[in-house]
Amino acid sequence: MTNLRQQAGNPSLGEMETWGTHQDPAVKMGKSKLSSWFNGVSVPDEGRPFTMLIELLEARAQRKSGEQSRGIHWWRELRNAADRGKSTAAEESAEAPSIALSRQNVGREHLSEGAEQAERHAEPSALRDLPSPLHAWTAQRLGVHPAFSGHPSDEGSVFVLPTYVHRTHDSRLHRLLATAVDSARPLLILITGESCTGKTRTAYEAIHATIPREFDLLCPVDAHSLLSALSAGLVSSRTVLWLDEAWDYLAGDVGETAAAALLRRLDGDGPLVVIATLWPEQEEELTASARQQGRDTHRLARKLLSQAHHVYVPRSFTDGLEDACDAAAQDQALTAALDTGTCELTQVLAAGPELVKHYEHAVGEHGPYGKAVISAALDADRLNVTQPLPLGFLEAAASGYLTDAERAAAGPDWFAAALVYARIRIKQTIECLQYAPSPTGMGPLPGMVLVNDYLRQHGRRVRRTFFPAAPFWDATEHLTTPADLHALGESAYCRGRLRRAAQLFCAAADAGHTEGLLSLAELRRDISFGRDEEVQVLCQAAAEAGSAEALVRLATMQEGAENSTEAERLYQEAAVAGHGKALEALARIRGNAGDWETAERLARQAAAAGEVHALVSLAKARKDAGDQEESGRLYLAAIKSGAGYAVPELASLRGSWNQLEPLWQEAAAAGDSLSLSQLAQLKERQGEFDEAERLYRTAAATGYGFALANLARIREQAGDSRVAEQLACQAAEVSGSADVLWSLMLKRRKSGDSEKAEELLRIAVASGDSKPLRLLAEQCLGAGDRKRAERFACQALDGGNPFHDPIPELALLARVHGEDGLSYRRHGVEDDGTMAMPWQWPKPRTTP
Repeated sequence: MTNLRQQAGNPSLGEMETWGTHQDPAVKMGKSKLSSWFNGVSVPDEGRPFTMLIELLEARAQRKSGEQSRGIHWWRELRNAADRGKSTAAEESAEAPSIALSRQNVGREHLSEGAEQAERHAEPSALRDLPSPLHAWTAQRLGVHPAFSGHPSDEGSVFVLPTYVHRTHDSRLHRLLATAVDSARPLLILITGESCTGKTRTAYEAIHATIPREFDLLCPVDAHSLLSALSAGLVSSRTVLWLDEAWDYLAGDVGETAAAALLRRLDGDGPLVVIATLWPEQEEELTASARQQGRDTHRLARKLLSQAHHVYVPRSFTDGLEDACDAAAQDQALTAALDTGTCELTQVLAAGPELVKHYEHAVGEHGPYGKAVISAALDADRLNVTQPLPLGFLEAAASGYLTDAERAAAGPDWFAAALVYARIRIKQTIECLQYAPSPTGMGPLPGMVLVNDYLRQHGRRVRRTFFPAAPFWDATEHLTTPADLHALGESAYCRGRLRRAAQLFCAAADAGHTEGLLSLAELRRDISFGRDEEVQVLCQAAAEAGSAEALVRLATMQEGAENSTEAERLYQEAAVAGHGKALEALARIRGNAGDWETAERLARQAAAAGEVHALVSLAKARKDAGDQEESGRLYLAAIKSGAGYAVPELASLRGSWNQLEPLWQEAAAAGDSLSLSQLAQLKERQGEFDEAERLYRTAAATGYGFALANLARIREQAGDSRVAEQLACQAAEVSGSADVLWSLMLKRRKSGDSEKAEELLRIAVASGDSKPLRLLAEQCLGAGDRKRAERFACQALDGGNPFHDPIPELALLARVHGEDGLSYRRHGVEDDGTMAMPWQWPKPRTTP
């Protein structure tokens, strides 16, 4: 029902209540009853309120998102299955302290069975994508980038695939696939790498080389199609599930639902191969912990990706250059790419550099306007607006990228001419902007465009510290997707534009996005230092709209006010909805009360919901209570549930590292990169440096950035400076942390190698880590150079960091300007980076 509500545009509880009053005769549906239905607290009763609500939601979903109606028969079967689940759970869990939680778990099992039965009655025409034999899928259909042919007369006439050159990562991928074919369990493989590095081609070549022809392949067009296929049982054994650009499946409005469905399928029968591709920064965002993000928006996606076997595709062909030269003797495209003198052959083959040149060096009468439109699209993308982008938004935003003279010279058809420039085909292969395909049929999606992948990554690198001017933000009125408004609000927030953030969060909330209410509450808490009743009002509104996260925040407030009874009640309500942090809090409360048995049951439920730290916290509590044996047992359970970071705690408890090495070995053998790195650190302490380096390299091969950083440190200590610098650059590229680069830069500067120090500094600044810019600003400020300090401080703020608030950058900017730091924290800065004056707080329509 929650999915149907989202497809229907996420109507508020009050709006749905009003639908009932307009019926003849009127149908009574109170907000509390509706909230309990959508939160999973209760199963809807059979009767007119349920059937009327489903009929209206399905009709609205069909109008808004084109979703096919399943019909009331399907929903009644699902309701009956859920009702049976609740009844069974009540009988089996009557005396359990966590009775509501047990009911929910059992109920979900029956709900899943009922959903499977109900899906069999769904119309086959509602399924947009069906599996086809593997051998029927061409590279073009699976999204492999075409290349230029290397021969002018052939450009644009055929879909060109140059000779495939095997590299080190191909061997690992082939081994994984060969194992998966004979396995009784499904296997998830995640291929990461930057745009145009060959991720999709790598996967395409690997499945055709290793997977038997009798396998099927399913390539869902979007997350909704993926969910439909999983619900209908189409992802069966001996199938390859192709999730190229997995961000599109896992990061949207139904991303967590899709992740949950994939997790259930991975628990089923094999052989089944799920192949997904991601950019490194996308993987980092999806797998960042709640403690990094502040809000756990990708909990299930993180749990899903933690089960993946990683294959990292590097930018460069340094490990396959000799083979590429051999293949070029028979391949004109490879010959032309090698003639450019670069090792980044896949990017050249996809005409990436020429595309960037067309954008950056816009020429001709319409060039500046084309560049302005492309720049607006690039900024929208890097600030996390989902593609495709509305043309109305780009037209309204473009003026912020033009000079006064250019705006004055614009003719009445300037935007049409700008689009023509943006859609010029480079080497008859790729365009800066391209029309978005219709998600359900043939032809383009009217009024919507996509930005080329290679150009998107270029924009994210070179425009990282650029904050768009006011026309860009004013143009957001053309964006109608609540998730986009919320994502832009978060981007504005982490760049210190608090007024813009509040406005966008409010707009998202008014469009039915409960995360908007929560983000408004968090922002209000920050600028009022937690002393504001409006924070509780906003969280209450979000809770009434069905947000379990809001219940947890309200419970935390009640704990702070020492109202433990109400706090526990709210945690219980959120836990019934499956919220891991609520379960963790309940485990802590029961542990503090000495009810260790219930505390452990709750902690294990929290761990199953993705909050493994609940077991670690309980282990610490048992240790503090003096029960070493129980503490060790819980630490061991946490480690086996995926909390590899708890191994040092257990080692400290037992007074021995060597006894725990098998645990690390077991986790490392399963591909746990953190465990590999921890085991490598142990080997370092034991003086086994060769084995430590081998383990770090194994972890690094999965794209684990911190392993690369440790490798760089080891090579530097061994005197291999050149390799250390290369590894430090790779670590910054993969993990976004430039700490090792900064350390090497300082060392080179101290040794007198200023040229190398400046080169490393430039790479560190371009890495996306704001820390080097802050450190540069501090150095300039200490030297009395306020002008350069201001430039670096503004760049650090404008670059943004989605994993922490902007308070350190705002405080630094206040010091540079010699102004009141409290004003910066309360009001932020304006679009141009100057200190903002007090502004009016926006009030969502859903709050009293």
